[in-house]
Amino acid sequence: MKLSRAARVAVGVLGGLVVLVGLGVWSLGSEYGSALNFSTESDGTVHRVIEVDEQAPEPEDRSTVVFEGTEEEALAYIEQRRAEGTNLVIPGLIIGVGALIVIAALLPIRKTPPNGAEAP
Repeated sequence: MKLSRAARVAVGVLGGLVVLVGLGVWSLGSEYGSALNFSTESDGTVHRVIEVDEQAPEPEDRSTVVFEGTEEEALAYIEQRRAEGTNLVIPGLIIGVGALIVIAALLPIRKTPPNGAEAP
């Protein structure tokens, strides 16, 4: 199948858009993909990390202290917990498919003579 130059450009643009969507999904997955919601509170020296479960049926069951320590330790704990729950396989696949579409649009198509005749 031979594509015109305009069709190749359109396919390349489509592939670029798929890559951009994949990057957007990757960004959202990195930021919000863990489905963990934390808040912090401090009394000056001790910082507490509170995990908030918005789906809990009772209001008193919605928040639980899960960590106590310095501010740096608390922030590291939150980052580690979010990283454990993040899955970036789907965004990676979207980016990969977009890249393959762009590559397919850029590759030259081998010209074959009509009726399967051999080229001299």
